[in-house]
Amino acid sequence: MNKEQLFFQITFCVALTLLLFGCAINDPVTSLPATIPPEHGTETSTSLPSPHPSLTNTPTQAVTPSPEPKPFPTQGELSDKDFVLHLLQTNGGCELPCWWGIVPGETRWEDAELFLSRFTLRIEDDWEETKKGADGQSHQIKNFVVYMDIDQPDPGLFGIRIKDEFVTGIYVSRPLTKPHFSLRKLLNNQGVPSKIFIFTHSNVMEPPTPFDLILYYQEQRLLIIYTTLVYKENEQITACLDDVGPTIAVVSDEEALTDQQVQEFFIGPDPRGILSIEDALGITTDVFYETYRDSETICLTTPANIWP
Repeated sequence: MNKEQLFFQITFCVALTLLLFGCAINDPVTSLPATIPPEHGTETSTSLPSPHPSLTNTPTQAVTPSPEPKPFPTQGELSDKDFVLHLLQTNGGCELPCWWGIVPGETRWEDAELFLSRFTLRIEDDWEETKKGADGQSHQIKNFVVYMDIDQPDPGLFGIRIKDEFVTGIYVSRPLTKPHFSLRKLLNNQGVPSKIFIFTHSNVMEPPTPFDLILYYQEQRLLIIYTTLVYKENEQITACLDDVGPTIAVVSDEEALTDQQVQEFFIGPDPRGILSIEDALGITTDVFYETYRDSETICLTTPANIWP
């Protein structure tokens, strides 16, 4: 695994875990660190955390399941490995917040588990707790990690959260998302994001620093982050995201997230903070969407002097 792969493996998947999963690790692939690593300015911890404090104080809304769940993709004559590759390239014919026919808030875990167990290597219990919901009732929250044979040095992470009997959360990291979720394609499929944020640093000399583009779709409870490594040139920071796969998280049973919660989801309680796209690039979400949904090249430039 090269340095960039290791950086993405640790930094992005860890950040997603703070909201959805919470677990301590020794293995960077099979488990997840408890806190944001030093690259984002915080210290690591080996303690076993609960879900992120700023989000667990938000009352959990009751899941309203669909009476007619979406059908799962059909494997047919494909081998397990070829079927996984097919799903990565097509997302099983569905669009976010659906992942391979699994829709948080609609799909029963027993159905999703039966489907996944047919072609994945294994499904492991990762973490669980009992949590009181907005209905005043106690609910069993469990998290699972799904392992697949994709024949790549970095297998990515695919995690599922359930509440009682329904899937309520999904997180997926690159390279699992790269074949189907380029930024241009995602904008065309999902439309204008509710909010867009950027986070980076001004001291982008050696080594290069991350540039994070965060898209939040409030109605779909969908959070997406595209991250690349950048350098500073002529007091400008430019990030090109044409060939970058995102990390995706869907959380069906959380209330709408505040800007602070979106920030803590990805980078922790960093006092430097994320900036809205209006403050970082001087454009609105609508302009961003219209500019880049059909653009051959997606390169974003922000002044270095507005970043810490």
